Amino acid sequence: MLSCRSMNDQCQDGKDTEQKEEWLIQRDKHKDVADNAFRNRAYRTAIDEYTKAISLDPDGFVVLYSNRSAAFLANSEISKSLVDAKKCVEMDPSFAKGHSRLAAALFALKRFDQAKDAYLQVLRLDTKNSSALKG
Repeated sequence: MLSCRSMNDQCQDGKDTEQKEEWLIQRDKHKDVADNAFRNRAYRTAIDEYTKAISLDPDGFVVLYSNRSAAFLANSEISKSLVDAKKCVEMDPSFAKGHSRLAAALFALKRFDQAKDAYLQVLRLDTKNSSALKG
């Protein structure tokens, strides 16, 4: 299993270097397309591209789930946003943005007490997080 949080992390999983490079290149290409689509408010395209990237690295790149959670939320697919946010927190409990995604999804679902708890967790991890301070 590969484990890395960002594209700049050193990732090791025992795969052949050339094979690893190809799937990493493809994963990152899908992420880049998705990021651009999200910035342009093409949320369905972003979701589809993040999904393709996740299919290449389902257990290793928490940012993909975080970003797809944001895209689902922006596309009014709140329950799906919550699922990905929970996956972020499960994959990396120290990833403040994962807890922030969780809080945003819970807030959108009007689960205010749970959202508050999630925002408090964000602040425990990142005391200057502007989303949590507003939340």
